[in-house]
Amino acid sequence: MRSKIGSKILGLAIALALVGELSNVLNFLTIRNMYNASLTISEDTVTSIRNLENLRSNLDQLQKKLLLHCIVTDQETLKLLIPLTHLDNHTLV
Repeated sequence: MRSKIGSKILGLAIALALVGELSNVLNFLTIRNMYNASLTISEDTVTSIRNLENLRSNLDQLQKKLLLHCIVTDQETLKLLIPLTHLDNHTLV
């Protein structure tokens, strides 16, 4: 009778040890998956920051070109208006 009780206790202890090891393995796999996901998130963040910087640079260039276009257009308008003002004896300020 003692040997039956001892073998049952030993069997339960082995089962508990196996469940504990399985739990450790599952925790390790979960942590590894979370680490891989965090790497992907950080890489995506860096890519997004680079894309935003490129967008900002492109917008700055577009702004400069638009401003230059406005200045050139105003100069051409001024050149067209100067002969008309001389006809009316007016000067441009």
